[in-house]
Amino acid sequence: MALAPHGSVQGSAVTTPLACQNRQRAPSLFSGADNSPTQSDPKDAGVIARLVAEGRFQTWRQREGVWAERQTLAVVRRQPRQAVTPWPNRVAGWLVLSCPEFPPVFTRWSGQAALWVLDHAPWPAEVQTQGVDALAAGRRGATHHRVGRQRAQRLWAAAQTSVGVPGGVPGARYPLHGCLAAWRPAGAALAATERAQARCRAAIPAAAWRQTIPGWGPVVTGTVLGELGAWARCHDPREALKMSGLHWAHARAGYHHGRTPIRKRGRPGARLALYQAAPAAVAHDPAWRHRAENPWAPQAARVAVAAKLWRVAWAWARHGMPDEAAGCSRRVRSPRRGPGPVESGAREAPPLQKGRPTRA
Repeated sequence: MALAPHGSVQGSAVTTPLACQNRQRAPSLFSGADNSPTQSDPKDAGVIARLVAEGRFQTWRQREGVWAERQTLAVVRRQPRQAVTPWPNRVAGWLVLSCPEFPPVFTRWSGQAALWVLDHAPWPAEVQTQGVDALAAGRRGATHHRVGRQRAQRLWAAAQTSVGVPGGVPGARYPLHGCLAAWRPAGAALAATERAQARCRAAIPAAAWRQTIPGWGPVVTGTVLGELGAWARCHDPREALKMSGLHWAHARAGYHHGRTPIRKRGRPGARLALYQAAPAAVAHDPAWRHRAENPWAPQAARVAVAAKLWRVAWAWARHGMPDEAAGCSRRVRSPRRGPGPVESGAREAPPLQKGRPTRA
């Protein structure tokens, strides 16, 4: 990132804010100065000075208080989240091989009662040895007397006719216990980070209504607020979309229309959170489900819904407008075409007639 000091005199003190330049565009800008990819101190200073004079920079704003803490928590949450993700898949793979009857009995293996079974009797042979009474008593103690005997009976009955790989040797426990030993501290760290995000979210007055947007739960709201900051200062919603890299990269030349991917520049955490909010909104809200029913590819439709959800949040934060005023009832704009007749207010054009045109 190229930094250009650009200051003003206030009394006897001189303030020097930092103007930031996109690092991905810097090589092309520096090589275009003298048609050479070389870099030197005089050349760098000259190119940066010209960019600042042309206004092609972004003013860096330092975050303070609760906004700085939200940004730190959003970055800190990535590491435990990445550590938590692979272990559920490995545990599920171990269960498919060793005890395929376990998932039908327990919907979630991460529950307290299911974890007690995985710790003490993971193999079907050990379930038969324990018996229904011992299984029910152990599960009842792990959950503070909140479960009964029904699941213990189902698990014992399923273990009688298990088709899993026979085990029981001490070495066969190491893969499962290793996965659980790595998953538990990572999950605890992730839960502690999310609780800290919830406390910071309570300190922001406008954070409560953001969760009323379809698909925007506590995690999405906390991550987007931490990555993008106070987005009400953006004069246009496309500014924040470009900060997250969720805007379209058009490839057009005359009648040629190439692929239209997203840029994938900016903050990857904000881009992931916005993208993950789209399937939840489509699954639970009929209005947004209707938006996703279009002739695009499924992933392109989800990106369009995620961008529209962001525009709704920006309009509400910037102007205090509800989702209807922000344009929720309008059709999602296609990434390859211009605004439709509903958005532009123009009349619908008549359909094109096939064949040769006839003379009047």
